[in-house]
Amino acid sequence: MTSTMDTNTEGIWRQARFRAATLGAFDPARLIDPKREDQLAALDRLAAECVEVLDEGPPRWMLNPDARAQTLAEMPRDELYAAMTSVQPAPDDRLGQLLRHVLSGKPVTGPAFGMQELGLLRTALQFASATRDTTEALREVDRLLAERDAHEAMQSLLPRRLVGRQGQLRKLRRFVLAPAGTSAENILWITGAGGSGKSALLARFADSLRRSETPVLHVDFDRPAMFNGSLTTLMMEMSRQLEVCFPELAKALSEYRRAVRSGRSGPSSSYSFDERQVKAHGSYSAWHECMRDYLPITRDIVLIMDTAEEVGLASEFDLDALRRWLRELRTRDGLPNLKTVLCGRAFDEDQLALVRKSRRIELDDLSTAAAVKLLEMYLQREGLIAGNFPLAELVDMLGGNPLMLKILATYLAQGGVTAAHGLLADRGRFDRQFAQSFLYKRILRRLHDASQDLKNLAHPGLVLRRVTPHLIQHVLAGPCNLGEVDEQRARALFGRLAGQVWLVQRTTNPDAVVHRRDLRRLMLQAMTAEDEATAMAIHTAAATYYLVGMDPVLTRQEQQVEGEYHRLFTPGASPPAPGTLVAFARALGEDLESVPVPVRARIKLQLGRKLTPTESRALTGDEQALYQSEQVRKEVRLSGVSGQVLGGSPAARAVSRDMRVEVSEVQAAFEQGELDRVARGTESAVAEFADIAARANTRLSSEDFTQSAVWRCAIATLAHDPDPLLEALLRSGDVLRNSRMWDGAGNGPWLGRLSPVHAYQMLFRIHGVDCPPDLVSWGGAELPSKLSTTQELRYFQLRDKKPDETGEVSLRLLRDLAPRFTDYFSGAMVPHIQLDRAGLRGLGEQADFRSRAARATLNDLERLDGGEGCVLILGMENVGSEVKEILVGRMPEIYPVARAVARACTPQSLVAFAAKAARDNGMWPVELAPDHFETALAMQREEWTSTLISCADRFGLLRQLVDWMEDRNRLARRHRRMSQTVRDYELRVRQFI
Repeated sequence: MTSTMDTNTEGIWRQARFRAATLGAFDPARLIDPKREDQLAALDRLAAECVEVLDEGPPRWMLNPDARAQTLAEMPRDELYAAMTSVQPAPDDRLGQLLRHVLSGKPVTGPAFGMQELGLLRTALQFASATRDTTEALREVDRLLAERDAHEAMQSLLPRRLVGRQGQLRKLRRFVLAPAGTSAENILWITGAGGSGKSALLARFADSLRRSETPVLHVDFDRPAMFNGSLTTLMMEMSRQLEVCFPELAKALSEYRRAVRSGRSGPSSSYSFDERQVKAHGSYSAWHECMRDYLPITRDIVLIMDTAEEVGLASEFDLDALRRWLRELRTRDGLPNLKTVLCGRAFDEDQLALVRKSRRIELDDLSTAAAVKLLEMYLQREGLIAGNFPLAELVDMLGGNPLMLKILATYLAQGGVTAAHGLLADRGRFDRQFAQSFLYKRILRRLHDASQDLKNLAHPGLVLRRVTPHLIQHVLAGPCNLGEVDEQRARALFGRLAGQVWLVQRTTNPDAVVHRRDLRRLMLQAMTAEDEATAMAIHTAAATYYLVGMDPVLTRQEQQVEGEYHRLFTPGASPPAPGTLVAFARALGEDLESVPVPVRARIKLQLGRKLTPTESRALTGDEQALYQSEQVRKEVRLSGVSGQVLGGSPAARAVSRDMRVEVSEVQAAFEQGELDRVARGTESAVAEFADIAARANTRLSSEDFTQSAVWRCAIATLAHDPDPLLEALLRSGDVLRNSRMWDGAGNGPWLGRLSPVHAYQMLFRIHGVDCPPDLVSWGGAELPSKLSTTQELRYFQLRDKKPDETGEVSLRLLRDLAPRFTDYFSGAMVPHIQLDRAGLRGLGEQADFRSRAARATLNDLERLDGGEGCVLILGMENVGSEVKEILVGRMPEIYPVARAVARACTPQSLVAFAAKAARDNGMWPVELAPDHFETALAMQREEWTSTLISCADRFGLLRQLVDWMEDRNRLARRHRRMSQTVRDYELRVRQFI
């Protein structure tokens, strides 16, 4: 009976699931009868694969994406048609209707659709790809979506009429029309204060270009997609926009993006210059391979980069790296007539000093005549006769900032001519520099609202980033002297405040407004200076309100951001916890600049951002030393080498003994190959390691232990006698013995899956000795059998292993292109270790590629980079030397030292090694063959040296490369020591396998 019932349930559920897969939102009662007891189990099973659609009317469900994709992929064609015939989409189920069209093979016309329908059509095509080829249709829909998105974004910024900026617009047009010339860099810079009209100017410029059918690409660095973006991310975005401009390139550009996405996807450290180069040069290779039939693109292409002051704050590259990349696009990557417009509020003065005046547009206040004309236009939109107002006098008094003129017009629309003359009469000892502040205060005094409460509320209310009725009731009522405020009164006050459109902007939530950003930034300073006690009371109340979770609308995470923001204004406030700092800064955006200078400087210091001179002066001496060393590290991460001197003057080094400074300098010194300086910082690095390990649930600042300061000290002191690392570790043992970490309390994941116990044991082993017996007994969770990071592989290599121990090692960690690797696994019998199914497939792909005798590219090697494949270790007993060779794996943690050696070598010696490697290895990439590599090395020495080193390591040639560099060059003693360190490190790891 049970078996029959189960079979029946299975059939009912299966049919319902088939039907649900062809619908968007549906009424579950149309597919399964909930009144029938024998169908309830099937209904429960279907519910587990659905999400509820929240709208008016009876409850509706929608099959979740994974279940839908799986169902459509498994459904036989006849059952698919039967399911579509048996039930029809509801009249408002547009997704279901489009999905039916696509599944039936009927053509769906996209150009007539709006943005929302295009999005639904794209979703339908993605689901239908399980049953038919929808590649071309998806490409067309993506093109339309990108085209509409770009058009709507620009339309939203277009002014009805551009006033007073015609000269700048002409300069932009001349820039585009002028021949590209031979200059490697072709950039026009636009700067201007907030509200000066940069976005309106760019929108009008882009609109005129599109009307003339000039290809225009637009990147806004304020967009979330660009946050923490890399140059590869930027290139991917450009390729999408190029597809809109050049539909004939759609297939090649789509293949480029697919190739980049299918490349290396394993975890990488944001601190690793070498990892960045692997990705960047893989993307470069994919671009040239996929676009080879279409390059160069000789048409003029205009690239507009807006909010470019954000570059270097949120992105993984700085302005110098961006400029180098733009030069490469023109000189190397086939876009010779690319013309770039960089627009931002402010750029580094040192940067702008190098830019010719003919390539700069600085937007300041409008001329008096243009400002009067713009103000006149604003007043006419408000239905007023501009001739009745003393416009010239107002502009002479307040200046010609377009945003301020817009606010002024709104105010005059409420107060009329009387308000205009009142402003002029109020000027007193007026300071033109603070025109917006002056205007704001006068507006507050003359609010045309009968309620004094609104006047009491409006100015102090600027302390909050957002205002709601609930905030008025629970935060603002006391500090603003509003007396008792119930919900009804709070809503009435909110309604009046929301009507002040010069001050606040509506949001998607009708019960919330936000203050206009530029106005708030200026007025918050004035508010705090004039009535510090009130401002502090609001900050304190708001911090409590948010941090205890009182807001009825915001998520817990959003409330945490708002609460932390207001807490930072209270006396003695410290930055948020390091683990939450990046997310906090991202959510806060430009409002971080309103935070008090001392705490803002410390936040930026922890985020690795550049400080203004004022912010730098707010740091302590040790913090300034830390900032200097972190700036060196940032420069190294971006360009591979730094011209700055670590530690500054001897006097500065003597003053600064902060452990954080020492540890930061250890990192920066290692990344430049200064091993003696690294060794001198061993004591501080071990102290930091012990301090963090002794505190449960904390992490090192590095994603991978093999890139931590203490591990780098371990590498730098391999040959030291007496051994400073072991001495420091033994002293730190007392700290760790007394901590709760080692008695099992809170001993959870620390660095990924590596515990402090693992890390401590590794430090002893890499120096050739066993961890003290009393410390081994501390315990610590064992690693899972699959090793997927460098630190896990090192732990496996260095620890004692049982004869019957098994495990899995990701192919991404191994030298999978080394001859010994491929020869070993190509044999008929492979004792001790073997490849899993994915690994065998990857090896087969390599064999197929070799058999075609094609010239490999870096892009090819990225695609053949092991995927999800693993080497299976069947037992460590009697492992031979050939297996040890395989299990050594790649060593990205030592690349900075190898690069420092290469820095002292002649380019000819590096090219000669590449030539030998190309002769000896059939899959050596063409980009590293002598003819190409010599040119690339001359243009980007550090970047291409990094790619040579990482590629040599993957081919099992790292030791040979180091030996070659030493043999072919007259190296100084310190460089010979670096090359010996690379050899010693590899031999030490090999010794313990």
